[in-house]
Amino acid sequence: MRVASGYSLPVWTCCSCGWVDVSEYCVSAPGKVILFGEHFVVEGVPAIASAIGLRVRACVTTEVGGDRVIVESNVFGKAEVYPAKPPSWASQFRRIIELFGERFGEIVAAKITIESSLPVGAGLGSSAASAVAFTAAYGLAYGIRLPLPEVSQLAFEAEKLVHGKPSGIDNTISCYGGTILYTRGRGFEHLDVNLPQTVKLVIADSGIQRSTKQAVSLVLARKRKLGKLGDMIYDVARELVHKAIDALRRADIELLGELMDVNHGLLNAMGVSLPELETLVHRARRAGAYGAKITGAGLGGTIIALVDDDRVDNVVRSLSEVAAKVFITSINGPGLKYG
Repeated sequence: MRVASGYSLPVWTCCSCGWVDVSEYCVSAPGKVILFGEHFVVEGVPAIASAIGLRVRACVTTEVGGDRVIVESNVFGKAEVYPAKPPSWASQFRRIIELFGERFGEIVAAKITIESSLPVGAGLGSSAASAVAFTAAYGLAYGIRLPLPEVSQLAFEAEKLVHGKPSGIDNTISCYGGTILYTRGRGFEHLDVNLPQTVKLVIADSGIQRSTKQAVSLVLARKRKLGKLGDMIYDVARELVHKAIDALRRADIELLGELMDVNHGLLNAMGVSLPELETLVHRARRAGAYGAKITGAGLGGTIIALVDDDRVDNVVRSLSEVAAKVFITSINGPGLKYG
């Protein structure tokens, strides 16, 4: 069905999408943390990722009689992304718009406002959450609520412009939420997580921009150099993930914290920690965290700490003295939400 650009959030049915309520013109999608297994996942070790409470919100309005798509971001500013050539930060949105045009035969003029609570370049999946939220919001401009698999696939295509060869972890978590186990070549598996609500995740941003590509290359080069010792480190990482799955299911918080500490030690051994990250990790531990570690690529970015409610203030106070930003959130959160 052809959708006219001048309509204000038209409502129509799609056999795979269902009805859309015109009052639902905003969506939100979560960021993510890698709890266990980052870097080692490149060589086939499973990784555990979880949705967090920090989210990206996108709201859409259509432009009567217009022919432009405009994006306004609280992080990057305002830009026309179609038909004009967008700035680099908005290139993923342009790609999503083009894919909509290929599917529906028309580009719907719209303005999408994006408000993100996720730091950029910190390993928390900000680009994927933005792509997921944008995709779902722009779908509403066509009067449809796209199925989650389609939102995830469109966001994944956009992520290729940002990361080259993304694993798909970030867009999957942002769409579906919860906690997943990812194994390269085998895909994703949902994990049951039963942590009490009193357990929080404290995230500290070092403020140091990191290059995922550089970090991955560094780790792989060190593994080759270490030979059998490198293989042993990867074997430990694999066993650690299996123990973490069991600890998450049994809500064994103390063991989870210890496993986080071990995972951080492995990442440090592979060369992706920095003095600034070590300071954050050790401050979190000394202030009462169950455990703390780098999350994501390392060489900057963020660390995460598992903390009980009654110790959150101490941990946040200590980290705030040296971190660029500190966030209090939780894991296993919901995925894409409308309204």
